[in-house]
Amino acid sequence: MKKHNGLLALALVAGMIASAQTPTPLPARNFAQNSGHAPARSAVTEDEALQLAHKIEREANAGNPASLNHLIDPDLLVGRISEKSPILRDESFRRSFRDGVAESITNFGLQVVNNIKGGGYHLLRVYEYKGARHMLFRLHDGSAALNYHDFILEKVKDSVRASDCYIYVSDDYMSTTMSRLVNTMNAGNQANTSEDMKFLTGMIQLYQKKDYAGIKDYFEKADARMKDDKGLYLIYVLCCKKVDVGKYQEVLEHYITHFPDAASGYLMIIDLYYTKKEPEKGLVAVEKLDSLIGKDPFLDYYRGRCYDMQGKRVESIRCFEATYRLDPSFERNTIRLIVAYAANKENDKARTIIGEYKRSPVFAEENLDAVYKRFPDLK
Repeated sequence: MKKHNGLLALALVAGMIASAQTPTPLPARNFAQNSGHAPARSAVTEDEALQLAHKIEREANAGNPASLNHLIDPDLLVGRISEKSPILRDESFRRSFRDGVAESITNFGLQVVNNIKGGGYHLLRVYEYKGARHMLFRLHDGSAALNYHDFILEKVKDSVRASDCYIYVSDDYMSTTMSRLVNTMNAGNQANTSEDMKFLTGMIQLYQKKDYAGIKDYFEKADARMKDDKGLYLIYVLCCKKVDVGKYQEVLEHYITHFPDAASGYLMIIDLYYTKKEPEKGLVAVEKLDSLIGKDPFLDYYRGRCYDMQGKRVESIRCFEATYRLDPSFERNTIRLIVAYAANKENDKARTIIGEYKRSPVFAEENLDAVYKRFPDLK
């Protein structure tokens, strides 16, 4: 199984941090229970979920990946994968596959911690959907690249573990992403591989070589049915971003139109519209994302950027203030708030935030020097 660990790792961490769910979370089906391989477990209470979520939040933001590394139960995850991958009904293959999964997911928390520097990992909410308890986290780095993780929780003996995780930037559960890879690996060993599997195998081989231009050309030659596959189209969008910026906006806007409930599209296009100086479109994308997530106050930061580009100082200040109250350690917003106050001739407010910023652990003198150069009266 070790030869497949690279693919397993790719499936598990792909899209964990956006450079970017459905309107309501997908139902939590007891796949592992039906497979006959699940450990004994019972329902997770709200208090148990909150206790675990706050522990994960504290540890991750302190640079400790331990709880996240241990959160996903490999047996539960493999149980869900097996419902979509018939090859896992073979006991010997299942055992070796399970070992590969267990090895890969031990770095889940480390991947998160390494990618939230200057940002954070924050609990949005704990909720119940169709009898299953969920934890929804927001994660972002110092540049405000944004993503969300939605974990399905189950009780394993005395522990609360996750059976799966919906990763918003890839718009899929881990189990679904991995089952496609398993099915592709299996199809490569079959004499009568379906055309779908041949196509997916080709995409994966090109991706492993980092041949993004090759993937773009390969996908563009596919038939219309393959182009209707959300997962494949998303890969195409990401490859266009790397090799053809003009084409990237075109295909990303098509993706959003074709898959209007895919949060991944809005996570990407908010930054694109900001870069292209199209704040009106950016605000529409932020509102759509907010409705899909079920409200996230952190999105005020992105609203503030759009309002600032429109010259709406009062509205931008309101948004940056709200984000500062939510997370004063997010340095990029802090600097924007200081600049917005100064531009609006509210120097006393700007100096108050400067004082708080100087006392914070994220303080960087060079960032403040840039502000003083623009607004020397703040010194």
